[in-house]
Amino acid sequence: MWQELDDGCELFSDCLNADVPLIAVENPVMHKYAKERIRGFYPHTQSVQPWEFAQNIDDEDNQKKRTCLWLKNLPKLNRTGTLTAATARDDIHKAPPSVDRWKIRSKFHTGIAQAMATQWGAAALQHLNSQKAA
Repeated sequence: MWQELDDGCELFSDCLNADVPLIAVENPVMHKYAKERIRGFYPHTQSVQPWEFAQNIDDEDNQKKRTCLWLKNLPKLNRTGTLTAATARDDIHKAPPSVDRWKIRSKFHTGIAQAMATQWGAAALQHLNSQKAA
């Protein structure tokens, strides 16, 4: 188990410290053992919740699952939903032990992904165009 943690921290470190102009690294809230193993670790830039991007109370994204983002030269995500935490479900944290529990708990939500594509895609194009103009 410790070797898997070390391997994951090595991958996270490589992504976080990559020599590229734009970076977005996503990860759930980390425990102290992971933070200690990441090269150049610094606190996340932003944390988001799926419910912040849900469109209605019955939306699959109306869930509580804090996700942290480490950003380099990208703007913080703007929420696209209108809901509050009061209506958000916590099915992910209450998932009972099962063969698929890991899959349920690792789900990445569509609303956040759409916001990333739209908002960061525009920022990346703007960066690319500014590099061409320079």
